[in-house]
Amino acid sequence: MLKRKTTYEQIGHNLRTIRQQMGFMQVDVAVAADLNRTYVSRIETGKARITFDLIVKLVRGLEISSNELLFGKGDETDHAEIS
Repeated sequence: MLKRKTTYEQIGHNLRTIRQQMGFMQVDVAVAADLNRTYVSRIETGKARITFDLIVKLVRGLEISSNELLFGKGDETDHAEIS
């Protein structure tokens, strides 16, 4: 039986993908979003329970869309944006 990713794991996977596509290291994400590098690692592995405020920090710090962070780049569904 396949294990389905949790929401936290999916957001972490999306963050890692975005970070790698931007050519960033975890420390770059941490600086941009005013976070600790080890916390970024915990987000990427789905071990951190992220809050709305943290999502906003990441979106603003990395200058990405909330859709991209929450749903991944390939999701063309019309979702509400956080700005």
